[in-house]
Amino acid sequence: MNMSKQLHHPCRRNIVCGALLLAGSFLWSAAAPAESAAEAVPANANGEFYQKCIKLLSYGSEFSITRPGKKDAVIALGLLGDEKAVPILGEHLQNEENSELRMQLVRALGWIGSPKAVPALESALRDKYPFVRQQAAYALKGITGKDYTFDRTGLPDPNRLREALRAAAEAAKAEGNQAPAPAAAPAAPEPRQP
Repeated sequence: MNMSKQLHHPCRRNIVCGALLLAGSFLWSAAAPAESAAEAVPANANGEFYQKCIKLLSYGSEFSITRPGKKDAVIALGLLGDEKAVPILGEHLQNEENSELRMQLVRALGWIGSPKAVPALESALRDKYPFVRQQAAYALKGITGKDYTFDRTGLPDPNRLREALRAAAEAAKAEGNQAPAPAAAPAAPEPRQP
């Protein structure tokens, strides 16, 4: 999906604007509401914001409650959809130790949707973390339209989950489908004697 399509979606537009604020880049004027996030940001701001995200990705903390971190930069780069971020995101994906950040890197590459991301995503199909492999397969399907196979070891088995839900529904039906009785309200404490 190209950048203009991503930014014109109302949810993505709000997320991109939020990401801009989160990164400490109040780059647009509040004088008049813009039709899209791309119109809300001055022409040179995307380049400045891109550089801030790259710096944050390279030198930022992995986790912070009060300041933007690496994950925030990855999300912002993915939502901006700029193809020039693909090599940097791919390099970080290859060298990152944190599995949650690797999964976010894979998602961002998928959001950008560039064929240039395919080699990095194909490499992520062999990641040791199962959810990174799964996200890589989803991203690759979005970019290429092809189904990719990957090692599903470690992922929840959807068939077993379906069977467990079916068994629970049958057990509830066998018991007469009655809801459990509500718990009695606790007694009010007795007033203290002076």
